[in-house]
Amino acid sequence: MELLHEEGTTHSLPEDLIVRIMSKLPVKSLIRFKCVSKRWHTIITTDSHLTTTHLDRSKSNKLCIVSGNECLSTFPVRKYVDRMLLLRDESTVEDVDIVLFHHSFEYEIVGSCNGLVCVALVIINRTWIVDTVLWNPATKGWRYLTEPTSSESQRRDSNLLSFGYDHDHNDYKLVRVELNNAEERRMARVHVFSRSRDSWRQVTSRDLPDRKVAGEMGIIVNGVMYLMGYENNSSGGNIGNYTILTFNLCDEKFGHDIRPPIKNNSMFSFSKWKDCLALMEVETHSYSFWVKGDGSSGTEKHTWTGLLKVKLATPAADYYFAGVWKNGFLFAKYLKEGAFDSLDSGELISIDPLSHNQTTLKKIGKKVRFSDPAFEYVESLLSVYS
Repeated sequence: MELLHEEGTTHSLPEDLIVRIMSKLPVKSLIRFKCVSKRWHTIITTDSHLTTTHLDRSKSNKLCIVSGNECLSTFPVRKYVDRMLLLRDESTVEDVDIVLFHHSFEYEIVGSCNGLVCVALVIINRTWIVDTVLWNPATKGWRYLTEPTSSESQRRDSNLLSFGYDHDHNDYKLVRVELNNAEERRMARVHVFSRSRDSWRQVTSRDLPDRKVAGEMGIIVNGVMYLMGYENNSSGGNIGNYTILTFNLCDEKFGHDIRPPIKNNSMFSFSKWKDCLALMEVETHSYSFWVKGDGSSGTEKHTWTGLLKVKLATPAADYYFAGVWKNGFLFAKYLKEGAFDSLDSGELISIDPLSHNQTTLKKIGKKVRFSDPAFEYVESLLSVYS
């Protein structure tokens, strides 16, 4: 930071003081300040201490990204447009500019970690993966990730993607589980993309668990990917009971299975609550939420605690689970047809699982549907490159 004196000479502040000041500023301001001088541009784009310090401060203000689509018309054909919302706080919700993606593709958020968001671009009703993008919405930096050389299928229903952070190596990794086919759904290949290596590594085939895989997406919590699968059925049936497969991002190896608390063959969704694995089960008339442990230290890590039960529908409204943010469970709530029916009848709400208090975050109208899970997000200076 340079100060101009009356005589026309300049005096430069110490660089550590400049970094300390910049670490307290929003990313949007820092991006503008890159144009001030070559020195500022270099500090903002290459100083690892600034990136780390700024990220540490940003983590105290967790935001949330949630995506879906809006129906613009139904005649003569249905026409949809992608919508992505950024939740800054309980009263500030804004649309995210996603023009960097090709307009003819749909997108699916795979994961979000420390300001980096991984997105799969898909086509034909989300049947085929066209590309995978690593994106920083705050800096607007993005890049396409190369495909694994040994990959054999681009079908979305044959590929499960999860993105997260390897804390042992300070690295960001994308795990791609490729299934043998969409019917049998056994693991054929597993690849791990490392941002620091800037390349893919294939997990040895003999290390893959002999399990059928359930669902379309896993989740990474504290450096471990969790993926629902089926136990091998000793009685000779097609599938056994649910079991949760674990994959450690640090050593890139599969670990021990975990028994889930939900009924076999029920619908489910993974999320994160208080840095613990959370599991949502869709029952006949309600959502049930479980957390591995109870969100406190010292709890047996393989025990499950019931958190919340929410009715799928009431006489007044329908509820659709959208994700978790600030330890609250997000739902899209739509009022039923009738006296309350209007274009503003849809709203994004948050329910506290402990107090059961309900907070309305944003009116979303009847035509917006959230198709992907919500992810925590922080604004950072992290580069999409190593």
